[in-house]
Amino acid sequence: MTKPRKPRTVAAAATPEPMGPAVRIPEMGRIVRPQSLSAISGRALQPVSPGRISTALRELDFGNYEYWADMATQMRRDPVVRRAYATRRSSVAGRGFAVKAPPDVAPEMRGAAEELVQLTKEWLNSVEARETFLMRVLDGIGMGISVHELVWSRVNGAWMPQPVPVQTRNLRYAEDWTLEVRDYDYNWYNTINFPAKFLVHVPWTDPGRPMDQGDFLACVFYWMFKRNVWTFWLIGAERFGNPLVLAQMAASSDTAQRQRILDDLQQLTADSVGVTSGTSNIEVISPAASGSTAVWKELRESLNQEIFLSLGVSPDLYLSGANGSRSSTETRDGVRLEGSKLDATLMWNSITRDVVRWLAYYNLRRADIPLPIIETLFDDTLPITPDAINVGAVRINEVRASLGLPAWSVEDGGENIAKPAAVAAPMPGVPFEDEPALPVEMPADDTLGGASAASPFQTSAGSAGGMPALSTMRSTWPTSAVSPTKPKRRAYAQLSADPTSSPRKPR
Repeated sequence: MTKPRKPRTVAAAATPEPMGPAVRIPEMGRIVRPQSLSAISGRALQPVSPGRISTALRELDFGNYEYWADMATQMRRDPVVRRAYATRRSSVAGRGFAVKAPPDVAPEMRGAAEELVQLTKEWLNSVEARETFLMRVLDGIGMGISVHELVWSRVNGAWMPQPVPVQTRNLRYAEDWTLEVRDYDYNWYNTINFPAKFLVHVPWTDPGRPMDQGDFLACVFYWMFKRNVWTFWLIGAERFGNPLVLAQMAASSDTAQRQRILDDLQQLTADSVGVTSGTSNIEVISPAASGSTAVWKELRESLNQEIFLSLGVSPDLYLSGANGSRSSTETRDGVRLEGSKLDATLMWNSITRDVVRWLAYYNLRRADIPLPIIETLFDDTLPITPDAINVGAVRINEVRASLGLPAWSVEDGGENIAKPAAVAAPMPGVPFEDEPALPVEMPADDTLGGASAASPFQTSAGSAGGMPALSTMRSTWPTSAVSPTKPKRRAYAQLSADPTSSPRKPR
């Protein structure tokens, strides 16, 4: 039963009311206090069975996360599950990000939008262990939900929240699909009664209920079967992988004599030495279970691949080396990159909804400011420097993608290595940039194609008024330095309407 902490009238978290004359402040302190370490049950250490998984899934169908969270905790101890899940999340949390104002902001809102961008940057920089925080938010990928309580305080004169993780096992959904959290004393509080206090990330990538969103649902049985494979494999290796030591005794031997030689055989397998009587014979039989080893190995590798695919990671990132096919490698990277972009977009949308807009609400005292756009910087969005092109480290399509241009086909050379543009040969009579300019003698006249003796430029036939040809001009000239004299204002000649009057002489 939902038990609110204290009755009060609040607005829905999705639509904060405009700020009134009295400035509201966020609720201080913590709502959810963690349970003591001894109060958490040891279900994660219980044996895994289909019945236990079915119980956890049945409780999850009713919106209770406790049994499912304990099961997922045990799943993460598998090295393949742990590495695949860490790869999925670190591909987003381990990259840089950018915060910018949205495009097409109204002129009267640009100042407030830029101020909110700076507030968002300041908050992200103030978060303790920011990458760890982002990894915890991305835990919604596997579990289907991740929750942080926002503890507000004043930082450099502004209201800034510090996110504190809430254990997934202390979450449940009410009948009206609202989320409830459990306190250390097992009291349940509905998050809708505490706006601006919880950051909830549910990656809604599938239709249906929120408890059906986690990717761990797709790999739980593969993980259980893999555990059984290891168990049966080890039992078989112990029984049939070791050599069999067989002793033959006389028919007249009694039980006590057979027990004594059995003890001798056990000592023989430990110390590799033994003593027998003249009527006894010891035979060592080589193991013959090598044929079943390939079956268990192939089954285990197949289950590992299914676990990787269930968690959205290419199996060959860890299970096999490069296959020499560049096109298939690029395809896998492209699919993985697009999946990481979606994970990043969903994560930043939740953070913007539950944190950033409350930064504007409590600090700028407005609820109508356009929210900033937070984007993760992936490899295809980073600018390509000329140095990368000069050393041949990028392809033509990568350069075109960085410029926002469509890719070329393979026939057009889109997958070729980008090369720097060839340096044009200097025109005759024009020195290189690093060579000193030599004086060139010009005809001292003002005829077409000529130049005055004082002109430093070479002219060409067809350049009007003795102006230099554009093809022979260098990008920088010694005369392009800033003049020490103060520039004068230019005055243009004004033609009179009277054709008999002489025009004003320009200065």
